[in-house]
Amino acid sequence: LPVQFLIDIVHKNGGILGPAHPCGERYLSITNTRKHKNRLAVMDRFDFLEGFNACENPESNATAMEIAARYELPVFGGSDAHKEDCVGLAYTEFQEPVTCESELIRLVRERGRQACTCGGRYYMGTTKERIGRMNDVLVQSFWFYNHLASLIRARKRRRELGKLYIRVK
Repeated sequence: LPVQFLIDIVHKNGGILGPAHPCGERYLSITNTRKHKNRLAVMDRFDFLEGFNACENPESNATAMEIAARYELPVFGGSDAHKEDCVGLAYTEFQEPVTCESELIRLVRERGRQACTCGGRYYMGTTKERIGRMNDVLVQSFWFYNHLASLIRARKRRRELGKLYIRVK
């Protein structure tokens, strides 16, 4: 889904959302894509962002924290737990007790930037670290695969999105 459309759906249904690892790999994160001229154009429509990701590098996380500060967004920690070793490496500390999703949504909406803080430890065994420069080949392949698949499914996707958009309004 186009991100603007996803934001509309989530907000119209009372939810909150934010990008995971917003400053991560090229083509795989919202700030490192060539799709939009202004890569931060939708940032003010997000409710939070992932400020610390255990599988990203310190520069990526520092940039995410700078963006969160600029847009006054709460920051969450994420471990990107694709492997068991990653679970629990990142944390989010809330300024109030949170016992259910409705309390979380309320806290993020009402307190904004003051709702929470995040941090954690870095995971040192990511695939991109282990394979080094081959990671660039994988990232480029991922981009090619996604664009080819998108071209093949474009007409059907536009038709389906049109149906959804009418239903959401």
